[in-house]
Amino acid sequence: MNKMNKKGEIGMGTIIMMFVTIIVAIALLVPIFNTQTDLTTKRTATNEVLDISGAVLDGGAINETYPLTLTNAPTGWKSTECPIESFVIGNSSTDFTLTTDYRFTSSTGVVYLNNTAVVNTSNAATNNSLVDYVWCADGYNTEGSSRGIARIIGLLAVLALFVVVAGAIKYDWI
Repeated sequence: MNKMNKKGEIGMGTIIMMFVTIIVAIALLVPIFNTQTDLTTKRTATNEVLDISGAVLDGGAINETYPLTLTNAPTGWKSTECPIESFVIGNSSTDFTLTTDYRFTSSTGVVYLNNTAVVNTSNAATNNSLVDYVWCADGYNTEGSSRGIARIIGLLAVLALFVVVAGAIKYDWI
């Protein structure tokens, strides 16, 4: 057979190789983009249930010295470089007021409720409060330049996939 007659045709081997390459790449791209998200995006907890039953005394009063710790409380480097942000606590209908109804330490993720009428009334039936806050996952890059570099990781992976597929097509077409 003359090679010139086959110019511009893709062989079955190339099609299978491209298919396998694309399937493997898709399987690898998902964790790459998930990791990229962990490195560059702070997470948001919305309506997380905080059990306050330990702070409720007999008769419904609040123990103001009982620490309530958030599920995603910062530890280690996050205590100083990425403390909790945008913290709100309340029940399904009322947000509590900082310093009046509660005290919060963003570097430790610890809440202390104050013995106020709003706190006593709103939590009497359920012993639960709802909290919203922004927190950093492990591996989050606190420096803007690091986040910028991490954002191009997915793009480079997609470009590498394109080069492999384009190279296979070009090799077979020539």
